[in-house]
Formats: sequence, C-alpha cells, structure tokens
Amino acid sequence: MGSLRNLGFLTIGLFDGADPGAGHETTLEVIELGERLGFDSAWVRHRHLQFGISSPVAVLAAASQRTSRIHLGTAVIPLGWENPLRLAEDLATVDVLSEGFEVFSDRVQPHSPGLGSRLWYGGGSLSSARWAGENGMNFLTSSVVKAEQSEDFAEIQLSHIREFRAHHPDGDKARVSQGHVALPFAFEPADYTQILTDIAAHLGPALGWQPAQ
Repeated sequence: MGSLRNLGFLTIGLFDGADPGAGHETTLEVIELGERLGFDSAWVRHRHLQFGISSPVAVLAAASQRTSRIHLGTAVIPLGWENPLRLAEDLATVDVLSEGFEVFSDRVQPHSPGLGSRLWYGGGSLSSARWAGENGMNFLTSSVVKAEQSEDFAEIQLSHIREFRAHHPDGDKARVSQGHVALPFAFEPADYTQILTDIAAHLGPALGWQPAQ
C-alpha cells in the first residue's frame, strides 16, 4: 500500500440554536487548528433546517481570512437549490480571498484562474462517477451509495472509483477523495481538538503522511 499523500477533515459545524455564533466561531477555530497541525484540507457541508452550517461558502469566506495555507472545500453543495451563476461568483470570491489573485476578463467575476481544476463532484452511483470522469472533474466519494452491482459498501465505492477513472482523461491519476473515519456529531469541541491532534501526530504519520509546512 502506498503512503498517504493528503489528509483532510470535514466538519458540519454544529451549534446551539440559542447561541449559533459560538458554534460558528468554534468551527473557524477548528479549521485554524487544522492548519497549525499541518492538515492539507478542511471541508464543510450543508445542514439545512438543522443546527449545523447552512451556508458553507460564507463560512469558508470567514475561514479564508484566518488561514494562509490549508485548502478549503465544500462537500457537497446540492446544485438543485442554487443559482449556478450566483454560486460560481461566490466560490470565485472565496477563492480570490484565500489566494489573493484576481484577473480582469469578460466572464463570471471575480475570475480565479485554476478554480475549475479544483472543483470536486460528489457522487454515489456509477452514472455520477462516469459523468465526473467524462467531464474531467475530481471525484468526491459518498457515504450514501446506490447498490447496483453489489451490496458490499467497499465494493460499491471501489466500483465508483474505477468507473470514474475509466472515463477520466487522466486515468488512474485522476483525483479521488475518500472519507476513512467518521466521528459522532455530538462530540464536544475539546474532543475534536484532541482527535485532530492525535490524527496529525500519530495516525497520519503511521500511514506515511507528513504534515504540510
């Protein structure tokens, strides 16, 4: 087995309905901690009508002002609820805020060169994996999958990865992101701090990963 090259984490940003500001602040502090520990990426996701992040792009905009190296991502934004043009502008704005680079051109503004190659498509079926590959995107595997050729989760996810890479111009080098460890939502902030610290100090290096500098 090859060495683990990249290590990131995802948080849903839980908060108390009576004091949502404190929960969002904790989420930003966790992302800052991830950068200090050398994680390569931090991800947030939608939790509509629940006590979790409802606006990942806004949270990432805030996180971009507190970090300088760690990659920030969303997993995932359901496009059915979004205006694609508005979302593209929001993501480009966050990318500019985090990268500090803007170029004028006759297109969606602000323009952030290279953002297209860093888009990830979340899929849980063979057809979604195939579409991501055919369109040259990165592929974000899902914990919710469609059983088409097997009922074994590992086999299903592997079939999606193979389908994606079989249709991607980069073949076996096409980028795939997998979630390997899932933690209970109800942990306290101190628990997440301890777990991230232990992963960065012990588990990651044991798998060949080295903290980013």
